Parts: sequence; C-alpha cells; structure tokens
Amino acid sequence: IHPGMIQSTDTGHFPMICEVLNDLARHASHVGTDLCLACEKNSSAVMRELVSRVTNGFIGIDFDTAEMIYSRQDPEATIRELYTWIKSYRLRDAIREMDGEGSEVALGKGMVVWDHFLPLVMETGYQGWLTVDRTQGENKIEDCRTGISYLNSLLP
Repeated sequence: IHPGMIQSTDTGHFPMICEVLNDLARHASHVGTDLCLACEKNSSAVMRELVSRVTNGFIGIDFDTAEMIYSRQDPEATIRELYTWIKSYRLRDAIREMDGEGSEVALGKGMVVWDHFLPLVMETGYQGWLTVDRTQGENKIEDCRTGISYLNSLLP
C-alpha cells in the first residue's frame, strides 16, 4: 500500500496511522497475505518507526528504486537501514529533473547505479522477488525485457 507522505513521527496523526496499519496487518494475516508499505517520499527513519510499531501482524516494505531517485534519498543508506523489513523490490530507473521530481526511464538509462545496487541486495541476504517494472514510456513490455537482460548481464 502507499501510505502517503508522513512527515514526522512527532505529528498527532502518527499514532492513528500506526493503529490503522495494525488493523490492516491483522486483517492481511487473517486472509493469508502480507502487508507491504511503499516508502514513497518518507525517510528511512519514519519507515523504520512505522514498521516497528506494527505488532498485530506482519508488515514489510516495498522498495522502489525510482522513488529513491525522485525523493532524493540515498538507496544504499536506505537499504542498509531497512533491509530486515524489505520484502519486495520494485526495479525501475529514473532521472531527476532540476525543477521537479523526475521522470521514469528505461532500466539502465537513469540514475540508479545498478552495479552497486544488486551486490548490496545480495549482501543483505534478500531471498524475495526483484520485480522489473515500467509505468511510463511507449514500449513498456520491451523495456522490461531489455531491463531484465541488462540486469542479468550485471550478475555474476
């Protein structure tokens, strides 16, 4: 799910957000699925605090590489801080514009440093899915195929 921008753990809304997430995690566990939160523009500190306060069921993090570029966050530092909760990786590439958030581009054509990213993910012991995705552009399916080939070329 996309929790939206949670600016701080100090706001009056934070306890209510945690309560709702506990309810959602409990329901997800009841129906046999896992609840994962997209980081979006939230800092790793806010995400860590959110997931640590969910105790009524499983909660994880869906890490989107393009969102790290859009939000000017350090993907390596974020992974190192949150890896125990990361349950899925959404692999997209992006460029950051000077006057805005940025644009999604074909994997390997943007600002994600894939030859550093993949070894880091392997270093953390991650065993889940690496999902190549493309939400913009004219040739989404072909861009995904090309992106998968590109990533395979980087693997040992």
